[in-house]
Amino acid sequence: EIALSGQADLVESFPSGRAEEARGAGLQVVSQPSATTVAVYLNPSSKQSPALADQDVRQALAWGTDRAKVVELATKGLATPLPSWLASNPAYPKAATAGFTSFDLDRAERLLDGAGWTAGSDGMRSKDGKPLAIRLLTFGAEAATGEVLQAQWRALGVDLKVRNAEASLVTQSLKNGDWDAVTQAWTTLGNVPAFLDNQIGPEGAGNHGRYQVKGVAETIRQATVAKDPAAREAAVLKVNQAMTETVPSIPVHSRVAAVALAKGVKGFVGHPLQYETIIRGDLTVS
Repeated sequence: EIALSGQADLVESFPSGRAEEARGAGLQVVSQPSATTVAVYLNPSSKQSPALADQDVRQALAWGTDRAKVVELATKGLATPLPSWLASNPAYPKAATAGFTSFDLDRAERLLDGAGWTAGSDGMRSKDGKPLAIRLLTFGAEAATGEVLQAQWRALGVDLKVRNAEASLVTQSLKNGDWDAVTQAWTTLGNVPAFLDNQIGPEGAGNHGRYQVKGVAETIRQATVAKDPAAREAAVLKVNQAMTETVPSIPVHSRVAAVALAKGVKGFVGHPLQYETIIRGDLTVS
């Protein structure tokens, strides 16, 4: 409201849902590709949705996600589709060409068929009389992402039940194990080996599903101690690839880092990290 009423020349964290309204009011809405990955974390130990223990099912959900369409509908085009978790990091461009690089509904359907989840007359899938149902917890702006995924995964025959909850509830659900899937956003720019250890390391705080991937801990160690940049990059990309194969989480898009600018603002330069300063010496307002 402050931006729309002309009381501010620059507003950070501008909501993507109001981008069109802002542009109609004469504001410029700028979104710097952020080095933060929004992903859907999956619980292989879920009692409510035991299908998530099957890597083929997790792969199917990932291939059945149309990231470009999610970005278009959920973020109004202000985010970047991400095929792998590390793809939001500009220092690793190869990560943006690896992983789930396309929307492949046929492949997703074949994976679910092979895993024994058959589609009924209504298109919804079941196995041994039980429906393929998943509960997804979202938080804040990620609610829109969850709603688009709900429609996309329904085309796969998956009944995705989305609930936008307070952060405290999401944290409690993760703590007590009563969850199937949850959206979270994690920064990827910085100490990448440490970030990867957090995501997929045996004791990582972001490894919510407690995945134990053979060889990953050693590869992360190699990335941590490597003095040669090429060796470090190779190890980092190897871990990133292991994540796309195991699918502890489904990368979807970068976090929106939109800024609304008044007409008189000149020299604005965005930053890939959400909380970094964007006020520079050559920024002017006329």
